[in-house]
Amino acid sequence: DANDGPYFKLPVPTFSFNENSPKGLVIGSVNALDEDRGPRDVLSYTVFIEDGTAISNLFEVDSLANLVLKTNHIFDFEKVRRVSVVVNVNDNSIKFPGALSANATFSIDIQDVPEGPRWPTPPIFTAVCRNDAINREIGQPFRNLVSDDKGSDTVTFSMGDAAGNEG
Repeated sequence: DANDGPYFKLPVPTFSFNENSPKGLVIGSVNALDEDRGPRDVLSYTVFIEDGTAISNLFEVDSLANLVLKTNHIFDFEKVRRVSVVVNVNDNSIKFPGALSANATFSIDIQDVPEGPRWPTPPIFTAVCRNDAINREIGQPFRNLVSDDKGSDTVTFSMGDAAGNEG
């Protein structure tokens, strides 16, 4: 009996995960099938970038056939909303005609996570005297110091004293 190659059940799923997720996050199962696989036959997986020309440095398949984040690369929804990878499975068979393989392309959606305004580092302190002129500029405009991931045009501030009392 000749070796039959492995295959991915179609349609392959689309996966998703939250932006800013940590290394090691399981994204989903890419488990391939091989109907004539024997007890010593081991399926091996390689993840390639979308065009299939190079091994991905962002994703890998673990020993349980799960697609996993491989690095601490930060996926930012505002910059990238979807990536695709080509997963190759090889049956490593020694039966005629030898090892066979199959490829499938998996799409991965990056999910947006609400992020609040970010203040610059180090913090900027500006003093205002009680007798200063009205509408006097007090350091850099706050609009240039605060950013959020939505490109919002509105930022609200309140004034207070060192004890936290508004006023």
